[in-house]
Amino acid sequence: MAVTAMAGEAMQHPNVYNSRLPQRESMKEDSAAYLREIRTNLAKAVLDNDIGQCVVWVINLHKYIILYGMAFSKEEHVFLIKVLYGLLTTKNTDPVSLDKFAKVLFALLKKKYLIPRSELQLDWRPLFDLYEFWEDSSPALRGLLKTPAGFKLQIKSVVKVCRGYFTDSSTAEMLSRWSHLLCPADRSMSTATRYFSLFLPTTKDIPSTQSWELWLPLFQSYWQTWGNSPAWEVDLLRLYSRLATHRVGQVDWERYMPDLYTRFMASFNLPVTYGGSGVHIKHGISGSSCLGSMTKWIVSTLGGGSTSQGHLSGLLGAIQSYYHPANNNNSSELLHVFISCLCTYFIDRVHLERHNKKWVTKVPPDKRLTDKDIELFVTSAKPIAFLVLYNNFEDEARSVFQSLALLSPSTIIPPLLDRLTVAADTLTEPHRFHVCIQAMSATAGPLVRLYPVRALELLYSLLPGIDVNDIWKCTDIFVLMSDLLEMMPVADMSAGNLVGLSDQQMELVEKTRGFENFVVEFMNRCFTLIENSRRENFRSDGGNNEEYLNDEEIAADAAINDTFLRMCVNSSPQILAVIFKKLTKYLAGKIVEPTVAGGILASMCKSLVQCDPG
Repeated sequence: MAVTAMAGEAMQHPNVYNSRLPQRESMKEDSAAYLREIRTNLAKAVLDNDIGQCVVWVINLHKYIILYGMAFSKEEHVFLIKVLYGLLTTKNTDPVSLDKFAKVLFALLKKKYLIPRSELQLDWRPLFDLYEFWEDSSPALRGLLKTPAGFKLQIKSVVKVCRGYFTDSSTAEMLSRWSHLLCPADRSMSTATRYFSLFLPTTKDIPSTQSWELWLPLFQSYWQTWGNSPAWEVDLLRLYSRLATHRVGQVDWERYMPDLYTRFMASFNLPVTYGGSGVHIKHGISGSSCLGSMTKWIVSTLGGGSTSQGHLSGLLGAIQSYYHPANNNNSSELLHVFISCLCTYFIDRVHLERHNKKWVTKVPPDKRLTDKDIELFVTSAKPIAFLVLYNNFEDEARSVFQSLALLSPSTIIPPLLDRLTVAADTLTEPHRFHVCIQAMSATAGPLVRLYPVRALELLYSLLPGIDVNDIWKCTDIFVLMSDLLEMMPVADMSAGNLVGLSDQQMELVEKTRGFENFVVEFMNRCFTLIENSRRENFRSDGGNNEEYLNDEEIAADAAINDTFLRMCVNSSPQILAVIFKKLTKYLAGKIVEPTVAGGILASMCKSLVQCDPG
């Protein structure tokens, strides 16, 4: 295709960074010539039935996508997908070639918004034959088929991006082909549910009468009847989760909710024995691998007049006591991952429905989450969040507080600040201060945006906590300071025009008067910390121990440098001059040991020069 023709057509998804490179015009000519060469030689290899040459030019196509993005028209995009799909489903092809075809086909299909379903239809049968041959055929089950590492996972990934383009009749065809395998008393049931979970399309573009209405009542009848926690219920849960996510507000889950929430409750394997026997009943959907599907289904069924929030509140109330630090058990990790995933997926749904600018959400307006739904969710999760705070699951606690503070800052941040204040005055329980500081760091964004006065008060109150005798406490404080300083200007606003400001704004302006004193005191404490972190060598044969920093020295170096850099970047010229004067006065005529103190001071000088080279 000519270069002028390519320039006249809308490109699908070109690499935006190439427009910033020099010689952009010649690059367009090179990409057009490279694509023309790929198309010509790939078409010739397909017509000659030469798999070797097909692999060569498919690899070149992959290189083209990496270099230039999807810099081709929609018609070319559809053409390339059909060619790769045909190559992938060609019988008697070696697995190495199939692996190359699958990777490039996945790269072409993964951005679904580029190709509407109305412009591309794929037949599911050849792809299923390929999957069945490499996964469940007699040679595969006997280990006689050798494949490259990750080949089977790549085939599954291709199926996942292709099933949205299956025909409207594909659901009925799959049910006709695999329904005879649905026998709960036989191992074929696991095979059938695995096929259905992987291949059944749940896209909104297929009418419900030709999609989920054909199989949802059937599968639920099997699941309700067969209540001994079979292994195949994992695949059913994944299918349900995908259906609920893709069709939010379109599927009537009301009659299924009591049974599903009961199964979710049982899947945690809480330390409750049956009949006093001391024997725990294992469930098929127990384990961390099912938590993602479980929480996605729960979040997708919330709102829109659904009773799911009531069931969720009951579930969270029932398991709340198991989050208490005194009730730590084998299910604690599972419970903490569950509440973390629940909050994360809720945030994702709110983002997609309210703030996503990439594409318009397809959730009906009356089924979207309202402010009341968000408040009910945060209220139900809040008691567990403040119990998670004191457990030994720091990553999950940070994730929970970050999500809940974004959803409802007024519900989470004031109580957390009160707990931090109490913990700072408690000398016998330092762990409380540690976890409160970490949670406060996770909520720094909403705190600065909505409570700027309290954020400044918190910043000033952290200075006395910088103690040379507890470097790990200092590290936590530096991290929180860094997060706060990153989002606020370090400047005295009282010198500006104060006419027309509200009382709250005047209070904030008055608080900024203390920034200069804060900077001076902060640097004094950093210098004290540096002086106590230097390394003294008392032996003449000291060896090479000085070349390596211990954990405390590494923590002090990283924490001080990061916080000092954030402070310098956001400082006004007046505050920056104070920082420069203070640092030069401290360094003048001073000789420091180079390993610890010298490294920290050198980084501080580097940060200052980066902000003001002049």
